[in-house]
Amino acid sequence: AHRVVANSATTKAWLGSTLPPLAARTVVVRNGVAGPPGTPTPPRARLDGPVRLAVIGRMSPRKGTDLAVEVLARLVASGLDAELTVVGDVFPGYEWFAAQVRELAERGGVTDRVHFTGALPQVWDVLDRTDLVLVPSHGESFGNVVVEAMLAERPVIVSDTHGLTELVRHAENGLLCPPGDAAAWADAVRAAVADWGASAGRAAVARAEAQQRYALATYHRDLVATATELLTTRRSHRRS
Repeated sequence: AHRVVANSATTKAWLGSTLPPLAARTVVVRNGVAGPPGTPTPPRARLDGPVRLAVIGRMSPRKGTDLAVEVLARLVASGLDAELTVVGDVFPGYEWFAAQVRELAERGGVTDRVHFTGALPQVWDVLDRTDLVLVPSHGESFGNVVVEAMLAERPVIVSDTHGLTELVRHAENGLLCPPGDAAAWADAVRAAVADWGASAGRAAVARAEAQQRYALATYHRDLVATATELLTTRRSHRRS
Protein backbone atom coordinates (compact mmCIF):
# COMPACT_ATOMS: atom_id res chain seq x y z
CA ALA A 1 0.00 0.00 0.00
CA HIS A 2 1.19 3.51 -0.78
CA ARG A 3 -0.84 4.90 2.12
CA VAL A 4 -2.23 3.36 5.29
CA VAL A 5 -4.94 5.24 7.17
CA ALA A 6 -4.92 4.94 10.97
CA ASN A 7 -7.76 6.18 13.18
CA SER A 8 -5.44 7.67 15.83
CA ALA A 9 -1.81 8.46 16.60
CA THR A 10 -1.89 5.46 18.93
CA THR A 11 -2.81 3.14 16.05
CA LYS A 12 -0.19 4.74 13.82
CA ALA A 13 2.52 4.21 16.45
CA TRP A 14 1.47 0.58 16.93
CA LEU A 15 1.57 -0.10 13.18
CA GLY A 16 4.98 1.52 12.92
CA SER A 17 6.40 -0.52 15.79
CA THR A 18 4.90 -3.76 14.48
CA LEU A 19 5.73 -3.22 10.81
CA PRO A 20 8.40 -0.50 10.64
CA PRO A 21 8.15 -0.04 6.82
CA LEU A 22 4.60 1.26 7.34
CA ALA A 23 5.65 4.14 9.58
CA ALA A 24 6.40 6.62 6.80
CA ARG A 25 3.32 5.58 4.79
CA THR A 26 0.74 5.87 7.57
CA VAL A 27 -1.42 8.95 8.06
CA VAL A 28 -3.97 9.67 10.78
CA VAL A 29 -7.59 10.30 9.86
CA ARG A 30 -9.73 10.24 12.98
CA ASN A 31 -13.07 8.46 12.89
CA GLY A 32 -16.13 10.37 11.86
CA VAL A 33 -18.95 9.84 14.34
CA ALA A 34 -22.59 10.67 13.66
CA GLY A 35 -24.29 12.62 16.42
CA PRO A 36 -27.79 12.28 17.86
CA PRO A 37 -30.80 13.24 15.77
CA GLY A 38 -31.55 16.81 16.77
CA THR A 39 -30.20 18.78 19.71
CA PRO A 40 -29.46 16.65 22.78
CA THR A 41 -31.10 17.29 26.13
CA PRO A 42 -28.64 19.23 28.33
CA PRO A 43 -27.31 17.59 31.50
CA ARG A 44 -29.59 17.82 34.52
CA ALA A 45 -29.22 21.12 36.31
CA ARG A 46 -29.37 19.33 39.67
CA LEU A 47 -28.72 15.69 40.42
CA ASP A 48 -31.94 14.98 42.29
CA GLY A 49 -32.38 11.28 42.92
CA PRO A 50 -29.80 8.64 41.94
CA VAL A 51 -26.78 9.67 39.91
CA ARG A 52 -27.22 7.83 36.62
CA LEU A 53 -24.02 6.25 35.34
CA ALA A 54 -23.62 4.33 32.09
CA VAL A 55 -20.97 2.09 30.53
CA ILE A 56 -21.50 1.40 26.84
CA GLY A 57 -19.81 -1.13 24.58
CA ARG A 58 -19.05 -4.79 24.17
CA MET A 59 -19.01 -6.53 27.56
CA SER A 60 -15.46 -7.80 27.87
CA PRO A 61 -12.53 -7.73 30.29
CA ARG A 62 -10.76 -5.25 28.00
CA LYS A 63 -13.68 -2.82 28.15
CA GLY A 64 -13.69 -2.81 31.97
CA THR A 65 -17.38 -3.55 32.50
CA ASP A 66 -16.50 -5.33 35.73
CA LEU A 67 -14.64 -2.24 36.98
CA ALA A 68 -17.73 -0.08 36.39
CA VAL A 69 -19.78 -2.39 38.61
CA GLU A 70 -17.10 -2.35 41.31
CA VAL A 71 -17.03 1.46 41.15
CA LEU A 72 -20.80 1.57 41.63
CA ALA A 73 -20.54 -0.70 44.67
CA ARG A 74 -17.89 1.58 46.20
CA LEU A 75 -19.99 4.67 45.56
CA VAL A 76 -23.10 3.19 47.13
CA ALA A 77 -21.11 1.92 50.12
CA SER A 78 -19.78 5.45 50.66
CA GLY A 79 -23.32 6.86 50.72
CA LEU A 80 -23.74 8.13 47.16
CA ASP A 81 -27.12 7.29 45.66
CA ALA A 82 -26.21 5.97 42.22
CA GLU A 83 -27.19 3.41 39.59
CA LEU A 84 -25.47 1.98 36.51
CA THR A 85 -26.79 1.10 33.06
CA VAL A 86 -24.72 -1.48 31.18
CA VAL A 87 -25.28 -1.30 27.42
CA GLY A 88 -23.84 -4.11 25.32
CA ASP A 89 -23.42 -7.87 25.31
CA VAL A 90 -20.64 -10.44 25.15
CA PHE A 91 -19.21 -12.22 22.16
CA PRO A 92 -20.20 -15.92 22.01
CA GLY A 93 -17.85 -17.81 24.30
CA TYR A 94 -17.58 -14.97 26.81
CA GLU A 95 -20.78 -15.75 28.67
CA TRP A 96 -18.59 -16.47 31.70
CA PHE A 97 -17.68 -12.78 31.83
CA ALA A 98 -21.32 -11.67 31.85
CA ALA A 99 -21.92 -14.08 34.74
CA GLN A 100 -18.87 -12.67 36.52
CA VAL A 101 -20.15 -9.11 36.16
CA ARG A 102 -23.54 -10.08 37.60
CA GLU A 103 -21.81 -11.89 40.45
CA LEU A 104 -19.79 -8.75 41.21
CA ALA A 105 -23.01 -6.76 41.41
CA GLU A 106 -24.49 -9.31 43.80
CA ARG A 107 -21.40 -9.39 46.02
CA GLY A 108 -21.33 -5.59 46.07
CA GLY A 109 -24.98 -5.40 47.07
CA VAL A 110 -25.96 -3.39 43.97
CA THR A 111 -27.89 -5.96 41.93
CA ASP A 112 -31.00 -3.78 41.98
CA ARG A 113 -28.93 -0.76 40.88
CA VAL A 114 -27.34 -2.32 37.77
CA HIS A 115 -29.51 -2.35 34.66
CA PHE A 116 -28.46 -4.57 31.73
CA THR A 117 -29.94 -3.54 28.39
CA GLY A 118 -28.05 -5.93 26.11
CA ALA A 119 -27.01 -4.71 22.67
CA LEU A 120 -29.02 -1.77 21.33
CA PRO A 121 -29.41 -0.41 17.78
CA GLN A 122 -28.53 3.10 18.99
CA VAL A 123 -27.35 4.72 22.22
CA TRP A 124 -28.98 8.15 22.14
CA ASP A 125 -32.00 7.27 24.28
CA VAL A 126 -29.75 5.81 26.97
CA LEU A 127 -27.40 8.78 26.86
CA ASP A 128 -30.37 11.12 27.18
CA ARG A 129 -31.18 9.47 30.53
CA THR A 130 -27.55 9.35 31.71
CA ASP A 131 -25.64 11.79 33.90
CA LEU A 132 -22.08 10.44 33.63
CA VAL A 133 -20.56 8.11 31.04
CA LEU A 134 -17.74 5.83 32.19
CA VAL A 135 -15.26 4.39 29.68
CA PRO A 136 -12.97 2.21 31.86
CA SER A 137 -11.29 0.33 28.98
CA HIS A 138 -7.81 -1.09 29.45
CA GLY A 139 -7.00 -0.17 25.86
CA GLU A 140 -8.66 1.52 22.89
CA SER A 141 -7.28 2.56 19.52
CA PHE A 142 -9.81 5.41 19.32
CA GLY A 143 -13.03 5.32 21.39
CA ASN A 144 -16.22 5.97 19.43
CA VAL A 145 -18.31 5.74 22.62
CA VAL A 146 -16.40 8.68 24.10
CA VAL A 147 -17.25 10.81 21.08
CA GLU A 148 -20.89 9.71 21.15
CA ALA A 149 -21.10 10.77 24.80
CA MET A 150 -19.50 14.10 23.95
CA LEU A 151 -21.95 14.67 21.09
CA ALA A 152 -24.78 13.90 23.53
CA GLU A 153 -23.28 16.52 25.88
CA ARG A 154 -22.69 14.07 28.69
CA PRO A 155 -19.69 14.37 31.04
CA VAL A 156 -17.17 11.57 30.48
CA ILE A 157 -14.64 9.81 32.68
CA VAL A 158 -12.25 7.66 30.65
CA SER A 159 -9.17 5.54 31.17
CA ASP A 160 -5.86 7.37 30.94
CA THR A 161 -4.50 5.09 28.23
CA HIS A 162 -3.89 4.63 24.51
CA GLY A 163 -6.18 6.41 22.05
CA LEU A 164 -8.53 7.65 24.76
CA THR A 165 -5.98 10.25 25.81
CA GLU A 166 -6.17 11.72 22.30
CA LEU A 167 -9.86 12.44 22.85
CA VAL A 168 -9.91 13.71 26.44
CA ARG A 169 -7.84 16.43 28.06
CA HIS A 170 -8.08 16.02 31.80
CA ALA A 171 -10.27 18.64 33.54
CA GLU A 172 -10.89 20.43 30.22
CA ASN A 173 -13.31 18.30 28.22
CA GLY A 174 -13.54 15.29 30.54
CA LEU A 175 -11.71 13.43 33.27
CA LEU A 176 -8.96 10.80 32.99
CA CYS A 177 -8.48 7.94 35.46
CA PRO A 178 -5.89 5.18 35.81
CA PRO A 179 -7.22 2.01 34.15
CA GLY A 180 -8.15 -0.72 36.61
CA ASP A 181 -8.05 1.47 39.73
CA ALA A 182 -11.59 1.24 41.13
CA ALA A 183 -10.82 3.50 44.10
CA ALA A 184 -9.55 6.29 41.81
CA TRP A 185 -12.59 5.92 39.57
CA ALA A 186 -14.97 6.17 42.53
CA ASP A 187 -13.14 9.30 43.68
CA ALA A 188 -13.44 10.79 40.18
CA VAL A 189 -17.19 10.16 40.08
CA ARG A 190 -17.65 11.74 43.50
CA ALA A 191 -15.60 14.76 42.40
CA ALA A 192 -17.64 15.13 39.20
CA VAL A 193 -20.89 14.97 41.17
CA ALA A 194 -19.67 17.36 43.88
CA ASP A 195 -18.87 20.04 41.27
CA TRP A 196 -21.64 19.27 38.83
CA GLY A 197 -21.53 22.75 37.31
CA ALA A 198 -17.94 22.21 36.22
CA SER A 199 -18.81 18.75 34.89
CA ALA A 200 -21.63 20.15 32.78
CA GLY A 201 -19.32 22.90 31.56
CA ARG A 202 -16.74 20.35 30.39
CA ALA A 203 -19.49 18.46 28.58
CA ALA A 204 -20.48 21.60 26.69
CA VAL A 205 -16.86 22.20 25.66
CA ALA A 206 -16.52 18.57 24.57
CA ARG A 207 -19.68 18.70 22.45
CA ALA A 208 -18.58 21.84 20.61
CA GLU A 209 -15.18 20.29 19.88
CA ALA A 210 -16.57 16.90 18.83
CA GLN A 211 -19.04 18.47 16.41
CA GLN A 212 -16.08 19.88 14.47
CA ARG A 213 -13.26 17.42 15.05
CA TYR A 214 -15.19 14.17 14.53
CA ALA A 215 -17.86 15.31 12.08
CA LEU A 216 -18.56 12.95 9.20
CA ALA A 217 -17.86 15.82 6.81
CA THR A 218 -14.42 16.29 8.40
CA TYR A 219 -13.70 12.57 8.07
CA HIS A 220 -14.73 12.55 4.40
CA ARG A 221 -12.70 15.69 3.69
CA ASP A 222 -9.56 14.25 5.26
CA LEU A 223 -9.89 10.93 3.42
CA VAL A 224 -10.32 12.73 0.10
CA ALA A 225 -7.36 14.98 0.87
CA THR A 226 -5.20 11.94 1.66
CA ALA A 227 -6.14 10.22 -1.60
CA THR A 228 -5.76 13.41 -3.62
CA GLU A 229 -2.29 14.11 -2.23
CA LEU A 230 -1.19 10.56 -3.04
CA LEU A 231 -2.56 10.65 -6.60
CA THR A 232 -1.00 14.05 -7.25
CA THR A 233 2.38 12.88 -5.99
CA ARG A 234 2.34 9.69 -8.06
CA ARG A 235 1.30 11.51 -11.24
CA SER A 236 4.14 13.96 -10.70
CA HIS A 237 6.61 11.09 -10.31
CA ARG A 238 5.34 9.46 -13.50
CA ARG A 239 5.77 12.67 -15.51
CA SER A 240 9.31 13.17 -14.27
